[in-house]
Amino acid sequence: MSIPALEIVKEFFIVNNFYISVMDNFLFVKNIKENSKELEEFIIEKEKVRYLKEGIIKVCAWHTLKFTPSVIKKFSSEIFDITDENFYKKAKNFFKKNEFKKILII
Repeated sequence: MSIPALEIVKEFFIVNNFYISVMDNFLFVKNIKENSKELEEFIIEKEKVRYLKEGIIKVCAWHTLKFTPSVIKKFSSEIFDITDENFYKKAKNFFKKNEFKKILII
């Protein structure tokens, strides 16, 4: 994981009015503004990020590698550690509820 990539993503969410907390190289984000619309897209465009209420963000910097099935297999533990049960418990404690988005930024 690239610290500069994490900082760029962190700044993006700050500019878009999100409260940010960094824990274990993940960003926990909460939207400061209340939105009535629910974000349901698989790929989130920057214009629609304002509909995100809260979520966990994992940043994977792939600027030097092609994103192929072999890369996913090799780095799967790093990519998908966002689904780990212990981490999920931390997230539930942070958000004080069970529902939040899990976001992978590549």
